[in-house]
Order: sequence, then structure tokens, then C-alpha cells
Amino acid sequence: MSPWKTFFNFLTLLLLIVIGLASAMFVYQWSNPVEVNASENLPASSASNQTAKKASLTRFNPPSVTVYQEIMDRPLFREGRVPPAEPEKEVSKPVARQIPLKLRLEGVVITPKNRVAVIRDLNTNRLLRVAQGMSQNDWKLESVDHSTATVVRRGKKHNLELKVDKVKKGGLPKKGLPFRPSNR
Repeated sequence: MSPWKTFFNFLTLLLLIVIGLASAMFVYQWSNPVEVNASENLPASSASNQTAKKASLTRFNPPSVTVYQEIMDRPLFREGRVPPAEPEKEVSKPVARQIPLKLRLEGVVITPKNRVAVIRDLNTNRLLRVAQGMSQNDWKLESVDHSTATVVRRGKKHNLELKVDKVKKGGLPKKGLPFRPSNR
């Protein structure tokens, strides 16, 4: 047996031949380019062939110079270049929907120097400590008394009252608790 037969088998030779033919075809197409239209391969009517020929023969018509007039008047890279003035638009005032004032007086602190109301904003559930005369959001705390506070919002006065839960003393103890004087 010859040494090249042991070194190369039949599949190796077949692969080398296919690679050689493919590279020869590549070199041939590279040196002789041919444009193939997809419309030529498919049988079509004569009208569609004519429109395809017209489409391929249509010349490019560049836009006129007047289209580029703004670019010529205002070059891009020049000192002091400003954007063109935008046309003024009619601005209508947005209708501001007023959120109702939902406040609850939680507590009052009165000292010789200051009066403070503890108010809960029910819209956001925040607890606010507001001194007399202070403004918060769009309202102002006008006055603070022992059980009331007056809030002014856009000229309207709202009176907030302190609601105190009265606890009964001396009643029976709660169920399940042992009887002691502290459970009364």
C-alpha cells in the first residue's frame, strides 16, 4: 500500500475537491460580477416587467437648493448661532381642581410663649405640628384655642374641633381579665 493512501482516505479527497471547486467559483464570480434580477427568474406579466424596468431606470432627482436655504442662512457650527424662534402658542390656563381640605385636630399645646395645634392631614395621613400663624401647603393656621383651631384657605375659614373620647371610670372589668382595681 502506498503511503498517501494511508494518510488520505476517500472522504478527505472528496472534501479537498469540493473546497477547490468552491474557491474556483468564488474567484470566477469575483472577477466577473453579474447582476441577476429577481423579476427575470419568475414568470410575470408584461405590465409588471415594464414597471420593474421603469423603476430600475428612474433617475434620482435631488431636491432644489431652496430646500437647504435655512442651513445656508444659519450654518451649524458658528459662534452665536441661536435656534429659530418658535411660533407663540396660545396658552390656556389649566383648570386647577381644588382638593377638599380634609384636616382633623388631634391635639392642642398652649404655652405662655406659643400655641401649637397637632393636625392630621387625612388626604396624606400625615401628622403636622403647626404653630399659630404658620402656613402649611395652601392653608394657614389662624388661631388656636383649648379645643378648637381655625384654618384659613383662600379666604375661607374652617373651624376644627378637638374630639375627646370620654372614658368611663368605675365600670366593670373587661371579660377575660382578672378582677383588679387597675382594670376598671
